[in-house]
Amino acid sequence: MIDLEAIYEQYMDDKNEENRKERYEGKEDYYSGSASGYCSRKNYYKVISKSEPTNLTESRGKRVMRLGTVWHDDMDKALLSLPKDQYWMHNIKEIKTEESVCIERFKVRGHYDALFITDNDEHLLYDFKTIGGWGWRNQFPKSGIDKPKIKHELQLGTYGLAIKEQYGRIDGLYLLYYNKDNSEMKEVSVPLSRIDDAIEYWTSINQEHEEGLPELNQGVSPVEKWECGYCDWLDLCKKQDKGMTLNV
Repeated sequence: MIDLEAIYEQYMDDKNEENRKERYEGKEDYYSGSASGYCSRKNYYKVISKSEPTNLTESRGKRVMRLGTVWHDDMDKALLSLPKDQYWMHNIKEIKTEESVCIERFKVRGHYDALFITDNDEHLLYDFKTIGGWGWRNQFPKSGIDKPKIKHELQLGTYGLAIKEQYGRIDGLYLLYYNKDNSEMKEVSVPLSRIDDAIEYWTSINQEHEEGLPELNQGVSPVEKWECGYCDWLDLCKKQDKGMTLNV
């Protein structure tokens, strides 16, 4: 039998390395905007101590993440394929996609998914997210009362802050979700107050990391216990705190 899984895994590894070199090589001293709201220790290991990962993502996890990348790429291509003579049909004056942003005072970098500048000069920022059926049902329960994903909203707030500093305004924040199980899509409006929350988060991260490796503190390191099971530095974290009792 041909080991097609191994061939595909090698392809994913190669693509991930290409992306790392293109976006992050030489910028390792900066936090990633996509890490907004995540465990303080995780950010410390990646950016401050630059520790080697002890728990690499397994093949199945890579495939799950790859699906998200493929859909992101499709959305980018779809937006870029829209003829400019049709922009008026959508109240669009300009579309910017996958552009890098930097908030120097917090040492944060990232790439937003899409920025729409409307005919009346409003700046509307979108971030695209893929989630599975279980996550979808938790976020959009049958009760009709949506449960916001704070980390997603903080990431968007971080990029919103960068856009506000760059253009002098930001008028709307939106998340576009894609259900990987049934291809359902749903748009969520995010309050502009998440920009203030992002400022508070990154201020705290910078201050805490100036003092060294953060102590274990539920709600901060980690923010949620489930994070540990997906952390590249789980074993290192356990080793440095032998009394770790996070049930992971």
